[in-house]
Amino acid sequence: MDGPSHSCDQSPIMKLPAEILSQVFVDSVDKTNNRHSNILSTRAPLTLRRICQSWRQLALNTPLLWATIIAPVIADHSKEKIYPDLDKYLYTIEDFIMRSGNCPLTISIIFRIDGSGGDVVFAKFQAIITKLLLHVHRWRYICLEIPRRSMWLVYARLSSGVPGLKSLALKQNFPTVLGESIDLSTAHHLEYLHIRFRAKIEWGGSTMHKMREMRVDNHSIGEVLNWLTACPSLTHFVFREHPNSYLWNKKHRSKITIHTLASLVQCHFDLNNNIQSSLVLNSLHLPALKFFSLSINDVWPIFDYSALVGFMERSHPALTVLNLNFDRLATAELHHCLRSLPSLIALRVHIRHFSKTSIGPFLAPSPTHVEPILCPNLKSLWLIGNDDAACYAVAKLVVHRWRTACSTIATRISILSLSKSNMKTFMTCPGVLQCVHEGLVFKRNVYWTGHAHQIVAFSD
Repeated sequence: MDGPSHSCDQSPIMKLPAEILSQVFVDSVDKTNNRHSNILSTRAPLTLRRICQSWRQLALNTPLLWATIIAPVIADHSKEKIYPDLDKYLYTIEDFIMRSGNCPLTISIIFRIDGSGGDVVFAKFQAIITKLLLHVHRWRYICLEIPRRSMWLVYARLSSGVPGLKSLALKQNFPTVLGESIDLSTAHHLEYLHIRFRAKIEWGGSTMHKMREMRVDNHSIGEVLNWLTACPSLTHFVFREHPNSYLWNKKHRSKITIHTLASLVQCHFDLNNNIQSSLVLNSLHLPALKFFSLSINDVWPIFDYSALVGFMERSHPALTVLNLNFDRLATAELHHCLRSLPSLIALRVHIRHFSKTSIGPFLAPSPTHVEPILCPNLKSLWLIGNDDAACYAVAKLVVHRWRTACSTIATRISILSLSKSNMKTFMTCPGVLQCVHEGLVFKRNVYWTGHAHQIVAFSD
């Protein structure tokens, strides 16, 4: 039943001005893309127009209420299930597009098929994509996880003009090693880009002044670095390398170009090996950097520490957050790196860098350690791996910094992340229980990224 059930004109909520109530309607739209949230099941706007005649009229006269299209498509032929009814989906999408008028569109589409016999389902899904592409000039916030054949249609339409596009996230199901070209030369207002497969971005000679955040997965760093020069206002960059990118990067290693990104504040690299890490570190100048994260899956035969030193000396970043997650970094090299980062607040490294002797530089100056305290502003320490001896050394460091914070320039380490297996050893150190009683907080490693972002936000 689509009509209103009764009149609610006497309800107190109807005393609200229509413009306020319509905004409440718009804010009630569920923008979560999952199996249980879509334009057929969401509470707004379809439910709102069934409440009463007044609400129905207000909902139908609020175009922005219909401008969010959430359409996950899950087909499991092994269980003879298709979720949802695609014919009804297409009809409802047409209704949403018509009622949204000329409002900018927020679209989130996921298409996944398990099992065989999906040709009929795919044909119906293509009809949905084709319908949405007719309104590509109205696209504002777009998230697509769709098959390659559907993505080809998207590529073709993007080049026709997307002047209002602000956010674009693309994930191609069953991606190929051959990269397609995505023309974003008309997306002058693009602020966020997330590409989760190998593709070539064409800026068309445009400078993307609005671009603030870029995330790239399953690509080669040599190609992606060349994209960044067109994004002078970029503040956040996340890159995760494709397993086969070693072959793709060969042509870039012989022609290293320094890329200066004066606005970049947060940067994360997840790379395959130290060859790629050297390419990255030798190619970047990031003077405004506050959060730097470098993970390397395979460091062989040794880590190119000179590239890290060169990057730090070239950029002189005022880092507040540092994450170094890889093997073959000597503790002395880590200390040398930390010497140039006195403003560091949060550090995430392997626990093996801490021992009875190596914690000395972090302690208050003594006759044996006459240099300034290492990381005097360190408040948050996140440790990777397991080592009981190192864990006990960390406990001594935490207790020492906790007790001497008032008499030295070193702050307390008030947030700590350890593996579960090391917690028992940590708690046996004298003084730890008092630190816990006075406010020492333990965090699970899974919360690192969110915690790091908060530190950067509060330090601005």
